[in-house]
Amino acid sequence: QTAPDQLGNASLTLSPSFQDLLASANFTNLTAQLAAGSWLSEDWTLRSLRFHKADLVFDPAKKMDAQTMWQTGPAPVDRGVSGQDGGFRIGLTSDPAAIVLESGHFNELNLTWPGPEGKPESLTQMEGNFQFSDQTIRMEMTGGLLDTGSWPPFPIHQVNARLHGTALEIISARLGFTAGHEVRVTGSAELVPAGQLKLSADIAPILLKHLLPDIWATSVLGSFEATGSQWLSHFQSGPPPTLSGPFLVRGAVLRGLPFVDKIASLLRKPELALMEFPTFSGQFAWTPQRTRLSGLSATTTDGLLRLKGEIAIMPDGNLTGQLLFEANDAYFAGLPPDQPHLFSPTGGGWRTLTVSLGGRENSLTDNIASPQPSVIQKQPTPAPAPPLITLPAGARPAPTTAPRPVQAVPAPAVPLPPRPLSEAELERQFNEIIGR
Repeated sequence: QTAPDQLGNASLTLSPSFQDLLASANFTNLTAQLAAGSWLSEDWTLRSLRFHKADLVFDPAKKMDAQTMWQTGPAPVDRGVSGQDGGFRIGLTSDPAAIVLESGHFNELNLTWPGPEGKPESLTQMEGNFQFSDQTIRMEMTGGLLDTGSWPPFPIHQVNARLHGTALEIISARLGFTAGHEVRVTGSAELVPAGQLKLSADIAPILLKHLLPDIWATSVLGSFEATGSQWLSHFQSGPPPTLSGPFLVRGAVLRGLPFVDKIASLLRKPELALMEFPTFSGQFAWTPQRTRLSGLSATTTDGLLRLKGEIAIMPDGNLTGQLLFEANDAYFAGLPPDQPHLFSPTGGGWRTLTVSLGGRENSLTDNIASPQPSVIQKQPTPAPAPPLITLPAGARPAPTTAPRPVQAVPAPAVPLPPRPLSEAELERQFNEIIGR
């Protein structure tokens, strides 16, 4: 191209062998910077290789006819090189014995493969650099989009990987999750048709409203986090892909759910209609067939109500599950000992109730008999009955006729105050007192 040691080509196509996981590879707008010695050798040494776009298609179950399977490529063409002088030549060979690649850059890398149900999945529009040394390719990539048939598309923030032969190691990767959060991923894959992909992912704390469907966004609240989640999938055959691991929800709140309101009524605690747990933990396992939450465990802040159980949600929205509520005897203080109740005593100061769930996400059902069982309603205290009066022997009861009305007696008149004495009368009384 612009220099004696630079080669360019508009397109390049690689045809992998039958045993390769890769079905096809197409490159466009390549530019190669050759080492000076490449003009005098049977080998090419590429200091750097740049290409605008690369499209790689993987197919672990590709079908090829017998001719394609046994085809080994065109026979070498004699370019007039005698092979003497240690392979020295005075022009660039079009049939190099080897191509040594040191580094490169690509503007757009697109990977495509069949998903669990045959639907195409892809990792596209990544930009990055690569270096080749000691039979290992090291890659650093940014940008791009991961699109699978089971999850919403994830933006790619960064990928750092290493490829040695068919062994791919993902040293670190950051995928955009939602609401400004990321999923951090590490793992490995064996890039052969019978290989598998195994990843470990950490999810930083994120509000549940960003993860759950809208139907749950106002009923199940809290901050979700997961560490050490495992993704396992097989390229050619094997069990369906799974994503599983432990999870923790901090500040969990259940509200507006039928069984929550019924539990609050059973325990005579209206405030439990907003059921709060400092932490809510368990295990999750996702497959294309269902999502299962198991080993659920949570305790209210006051320590008087505990929850255990498991739930399974199908892709069509159907839900099944069983929850065990353990209530402290403090909730039942004041009830007669023989009073029937849906909670069963289990000893140690606790009573339990097993709740079976069913229905769909927007119409849950449960086996709790009544939302407000009469056996636990607070009844008003009746007024005490008047004491019974027993008549003495021989006494006759008073007539039942109505008594005559009593005539009102006027109140006595208030006497008038005495007339004040005159000065002459006052002087006379004074003289009588002193003996005059």
